[in-house]
Amino acid sequence: MSGSQELPFRLHEYAWWNLIDLGEMYVTLQAVGWEVMGLGRKTPPVDDKEIAERIANEVFKLILAMKYRYPAKALKILAFLEVGDKRTLRLLVRSVPRAISYLNPQAAAETIMACAKLDIQPEDVFHRVQGWRIYLVLMKKLLPDIGSLTPKMTCDVVAAIAKAGQREYQFVHHVEAAVEQRPFKFHAEHLVSLLRDFAILKQPCPLLRRQLLTRGHELSECTPSGLCALPEALAGHPALPGAEGEDAKEQLLEKAAELLCKPGAYRLPSDGRAFRSKDDFWWEQMRQRHFRLRRKAKDRGHSVAPAPEEEDEEAVQPAVAHVTRQECLQLLTGCAKLDWRHEPLLEGCAAWLCQGRRHAELDPSEVADLLWSYSVLGFTRPLLRAALEHALWPGG
Repeated sequence: MSGSQELPFRLHEYAWWNLIDLGEMYVTLQAVGWEVMGLGRKTPPVDDKEIAERIANEVFKLILAMKYRYPAKALKILAFLEVGDKRTLRLLVRSVPRAISYLNPQAAAETIMACAKLDIQPEDVFHRVQGWRIYLVLMKKLLPDIGSLTPKMTCDVVAAIAKAGQREYQFVHHVEAAVEQRPFKFHAEHLVSLLRDFAILKQPCPLLRRQLLTRGHELSECTPSGLCALPEALAGHPALPGAEGEDAKEQLLEKAAELLCKPGAYRLPSDGRAFRSKDDFWWEQMRQRHFRLRRKAKDRGHSVAPAPEEEDEEAVQPAVAHVTRQECLQLLTGCAKLDWRHEPLLEGCAAWLCQGRRHAELDPSEVADLLWSYSVLGFTRPLLRAALEHALWPGG
């Protein structure tokens, strides 16, 4: 960036609309870097914490002067850049209601996600305005146009609402209607994410569950995160009355278990863009993994290529070896809630937990959930028992 050296000395001269536009640029640069014009390649992501802090300081000075949708945009910028003190953030949250009428669907969705990222709870009070009312008016603004959001953003909004614990039954019905109107706009991974988050809110979605049961052919394109969340998503929602979905459910679970446990059944793609529209975590993992191979990726073109055959070590590894601790725990608790036992899957999860010091990183509540899951499923191994006992040992 040509002006990056002079920017710290000129930032205080920017008007509030220019300041917010500059902040949005930094949010984009922090996520994906910037494209070199004419060369067809991108630079690494920009992480300039000093400039981000300066933007937050200048935002506080200009909050009361901001008009239209800019208070909501400023809240999104500070939340995604993870800057700003409590005073600035509270004043921005309090200013959001006067900007709601100017928000388009995408901006309303981003504001909801920003509030959840800042851990704003429904019972919090911001100068006589409670947090649940802010969530409610934002969701009401989004309801008529929720079908215009991308599938990834729809999942992110529902995940943010689930994190905040804000219930709104009309929102569930509108999401179901959007999926029913354009079913193939949503991948199986998106349906799993929606069902998992609505299960957290204890809001049943039998229509989404029925839609997921018909997507067995898309499981091989899901991320390991989505496959681990599948049992939890199915367990949290009842089947439609009279629907014959038990066989479809068993086939779906068997297919997911095979992809997770059978060595070589699931292959990580060599291009992270395969996960970009479904899972931020796996997109970031794959982008970092192939950062040094982007020149080869350019030679291959923009299409998603499978993992090369010479990666013998990864070819024989099961997909469950790539999951995180939270995903492994979610997989086991989901199987326990469904009362669905799959021996190779339980063996793979036990091997993952006993490898290295992974069991030592478990919290006491996570150990309790694991013990409950394994006891419900009737699975026990001496090494697993020793690992869980070691996890509870002080200083283990």
